[in-house]
Amino acid sequence: MANVIAPGKTETDASAHIPETKQMKQALVNMTPLGRIAQPEDVGNVISFFAGEASGFVTGSYTPVNGGMLME
Repeated sequence: MANVIAPGKTETDASAHIPETKQMKQALVNMTPLGRIAQPEDVGNVISFFAGEASGFVTGSYTPVNGGMLME
């Protein structure tokens, strides 16, 4: 079994070239309960959890990292 991490919109150097207006970016922020777009550290913290001992008994999970945008 494996664990899956599913990041939402994340501000990175790789996504910096994507053309979007301030209004589009603000709309994403408004749709996110945490009120911001993810930073690489947000995703990295979840990856670190799954790579560490603390997740030793977690398997077969799907973990969205999207600030609550797509709450299930």
